[in-house]
Amino acid sequence: MECIVSSIIRILIILNIFLLVNTIEVNAQGNVSSRIIGTILDDSTHETISYCNVFLANTTMGAASNNDGKYEIDDVPGGSYTLVISHIGYETKTFIINLLKSQTIAVNAKLKQVFILSREVQVIANEPTEWKDNLEIFEREFLGTDYYSSYCKILNPEIINFKYDPNTEDLTATADSSIRVENDATGYILDIILANFDFNKKYKSIKFLIYPKFKELKSSNEDKKEKWQKNRKEIYTGSLRHFLSAVAKGKVEEDGFKVMIGSFDNLVSGFGMYLDPDSLRVVPEDGSSLKRFYINNCLKISYLNILDNTSSILKPNVDSFLIDTLGNIYNLYPSFPIDTYGYWLNARVSHSLPLNYIFPN
Repeated sequence: MECIVSSIIRILIILNIFLLVNTIEVNAQGNVSSRIIGTILDDSTHETISYCNVFLANTTMGAASNNDGKYEIDDVPGGSYTLVISHIGYETKTFIINLLKSQTIAVNAKLKQVFILSREVQVIANEPTEWKDNLEIFEREFLGTDYYSSYCKILNPEIINFKYDPNTEDLTATADSSIRVENDATGYILDIILANFDFNKKYKSIKFLIYPKFKELKSSNEDKKEKWQKNRKEIYTGSLRHFLSAVAKGKVEEDGFKVMIGSFDNLVSGFGMYLDPDSLRVVPEDGSSLKRFYINNCLKISYLNILDNTSSILKPNVDSFLIDTLGNIYNLYPSFPIDTYGYWLNARVSHSLPLNYIFPN
């Protein structure tokens, strides 16, 4: 039986990851470039807050507020983004930004203070066994368990807090500040704001919501830099973004994808009908370079261009959603428009690439 079937049956409650992603559409003419500015204040005192971390989630674009609480992000390509504003001791705020033409927009924010209980710094060897066991679970479920995850390392695990409910077997995690992950497989440092993390030990189900900011690692080693580029291409190839990019460009078969359609139960059991890519309903969206992708049933997508071909299932939550030619998804709110199962479901933080990553042809 195919791997997608065994991976789903193995888990009593189907595993769901909700990685809240923003999207970026690079304008075809290259003439959409915007600027985001703003001022950040304390919600109670109305004083300015300096050194706030301000960034566009899932990209390499960001800035810090200055001594006057002001920030500026220049040269932002047209698209739809999640703007994240964070500072230690304050609640994180997010804003949805839509940039469909060249413009300067102001996004001001008032942050509420939160009180963090101070803890004594402990030597790792003296930390409670339970915390270390929970960290091991967190790293496995958060980073992944494949080749790429073996090159990932959480650089500041001491800021992660765990709470376990023995009655429900729910493990939740919070973090006092951004979780810093070094991925030496792809050549990125990720500063991740963890909005929530919930793992159920009994059913092996997981949900987590993150806002990552990417920064490229530096190296003078040409072999290492070549390896990073190779791994980035391998992660992108056959991914959900690759498939949606192929859908938007009308290159589904050309890019190596085979599509089956049917009910979720039938597709999981190995049944379904072959769907000619020309039958996929993809309609240009008026007034933009986006495409509207209509799905009226579940799709099983196989990627055939590797020896160990992979299969995934898309289960729609809406009748249609917008995509761009980079394979990014719009219409993320109030919920993600599709759920994924199988190979795509198993991708974790180790497979993360910034949404302004462009696959080299």
